[in-house]
Amino acid sequence: MNNQNESSEAKTKNIAVGSVSRWVISIILLVGGFGMLFSSFIAGLATLLAGVIIFPPANKYVKEKYNFSPSRGMKILAVLVLLVISGSTLGESESKPVADSTATAPTSVSDNTDAPVVPLTLEQQVTNKINEALGAINNTDKPTVVKVEIDTYNAAELKAYGYKSTDDVKRLLITINASENLTTNLQKGAMAGEAADIFQSAFPLSSQIGDIIIWSQLPTKDQYGNTKDDTAITYAMGRPLFEKMNWTDYNHRDLPALLNNEEKVDDRNGSRELLKF
Repeated sequence: MNNQNESSEAKTKNIAVGSVSRWVISIILLVGGFGMLFSSFIAGLATLLAGVIIFPPANKYVKEKYNFSPSRGMKILAVLVLLVISGSTLGESESKPVADSTATAPTSVSDNTDAPVVPLTLEQQVTNKINEALGAINNTDKPTVVKVEIDTYNAAELKAYGYKSTDDVKRLLITINASENLTTNLQKGAMAGEAADIFQSAFPLSSQIGDIIIWSQLPTKDQYGNTKDDTAITYAMGRPLFEKMNWTDYNHRDLPALLNNEEKVDDRNGSRELLKF
């Protein structure tokens, strides 16, 4: 009888110890898995699932809800598999940064110094600004900017336009591929709008820009059926006219007439249609 009581008490103690162990181990796995989610999602998820399998309330819920209670052996096997997955996945994620750091590690002291920043040329700045304003590619899939060139005023030009002989004044020569439109009126209006956007984008880049000439190209077909890009309209504007403009309230369709009228005051202004529309 005494042996029977001792055996019963031993079983009760074993059950209690086992229950406490499951609580402790499951909580460790759950907390650890949650922390791993931020470094390796798969490893963290696998560890969380292992913790849930051992977690007593989860087992009780599954048994009451679905009338299913996996054997102890099944639980141990599932936990071991999940922990193996977690360990292997976590190991891979931790090894990647090491590999990357060795691949990009500096080979000499000079590699640690920052490379000097090379300033953009005025041509590059103008190109970037035009691309921002009009888009790098037009509606016929051609580069918007064909070329940007700079011409420096000579002594006669400096004198003619009221500059000092020591001033450094530039003329921008810009060639673009205009976007195409359905009708002549729409085409001319759109091209004038592109020219207005270019003037507004380029002049503010440097006070040394004295005037800008724009060659706006469209595809043309010759008598033999060959197509090439050719200048359709030119637009030229001097800085004095640009600085008088109120672009906010200005109708760009009036730009060609304005440029031609201002040409009488400053011959750096003007607009010419070189193709028949």
